[in-house]
Amino acid sequence: MKLRNLALPGLFWLFVAYLFLPLLVMAAMGFRDSNFVAFPIHSWTTKWYSEVLLDRDVMERCGFQPGSPFSPR
Repeated sequence: MKLRNLALPGLFWLFVAYLFLPLLVMAAMGFRDSNFVAFPIHSWTTKWYSEVLLDRDVMERCGFQPGSPFSPR
């Protein structure tokens, strides 16, 4: 009976890990300084994220208007 009570929560957490681990890997690869996916990450950078935040079209489509604190200068 005890094994049966542990099986459903265990399967649930395996499913959650199956869904979220790829997202965490993709987020970590966004901070990588190379165009290729590889581990270990030798150098960390925010270059890709700063380029997205400076792209006027992307910011406007996300709802940020020119002149807002996040607008590109």
